[in-house]
Order: sequence, then structure tokens, then C-alpha cells
Amino acid sequence: MKSILATDLAGSLLKNNVVEKAHKEWFNIMAILLKDDSVKKFAAKPDYFRHIHAIMERYLGIKDNKLTTLFARSLFQMCWLAAVKDDSYNKEYADFLRRIKGRFRIILVTSTPKDIIDAVLKKISCADIFDNIITNKITEEPDKDKLLKCMKEKPMFYITESKNSIKTSRRRKRKSGKMMKSKRNI
Repeated sequence: MKSILATDLAGSLLKNNVVEKAHKEWFNIMAILLKDDSVKKFAAKPDYFRHIHAIMERYLGIKDNKLTTLFARSLFQMCWLAAVKDDSYNKEYADFLRRIKGRFRIILVTSTPKDIIDAVLKKISCADIFDNIITNKITEEPDKDKLLKCMKEKPMFYITESKNSIKTSRRRKRKSGKMMKSKRNI
């Protein structure tokens, strides 16, 4: 059986500017809906995510994390899909994945819900690349690490731009005899 090569989408196959554009648009839309331009400032904060529930609670008038997550993520997915254009992906990376597809099972691991992923991959003509797609549900908070841990068969490689590295899942013995995961930056 072929080894698994897992990859994420944003920053690897899809250019980072798409996510950044959708992120800003989400806060712009919420500022318009709330008639409060101060909401836009949260887009620039590194801890922006912790403010999303409060913004949604303010707009919806209810405190229900599952429901606010659903609506917040739905709006973001619309912004994200609208931001994806023909040139929004890294063509060289897509070509690389197509070239090695015969040697590996290629799995996309993303916190983006499956319906949106299918539409994005179709828009950028990359639906043919992946043997499987593992996603979060739209009602769940995004968590790629959780998705990777839930995989029955662990990938040999996980390629993600966010860590700016390729990680191998093979274990190697250190001189002390303890096992450790190897990580190689390329």
C-alpha cells in the first residue's frame, strides 16, 4: 500500500492572500451589519478568533457557541469562496502533487468544510489531485491538529506552509534509545 502524503490547503495549495482577503471581508461585513466600524479592528489582532463569538452574539442576540460558530463559519466560507480566483493557487505545488500522485496517496487535511472545499478545488481545477479529503464540520471550531490525530493511518509526510516545513511521521531512535518524531525543514 502506498504511503500517505497529507497537505493542508491555505498557504500550501491556495495562496495566503485569499484567506487574508476573506478574513478582512468577514470583519467588514460584520461591521456593516452591526453598524460599528470598530469591529474591523479585530481583523488585525493575532487573537482575533476569541472575539468572533462575542461579535456573533452581539449580532444574533443569543449566546450559543455552536450556533454562533455555524453562522460565523458560514459567512467566512462565503467570503473565502468568493475570494478564490483562477490564479489563487500555487500552480507549481499542484503540478508537484500531480507528479507524485502515483507514488503516494495524497490526502487534503483542512478545517474548511467539505462542501466549500469541493467548490474551491473545482474553481482552481485541482479536484483531481486528492485521494481523500479530511475536514471539520462547519459547526466545529477549526482544528487541523485534531483532524491529523484522528487519522487511522498516519501520513509519512505532512506538508503545511504554516510551519514552513515538511514533517515526517517516521520515528527514529535517538542515542539514548528513546523514540522521537523526526522533523525536517526544507
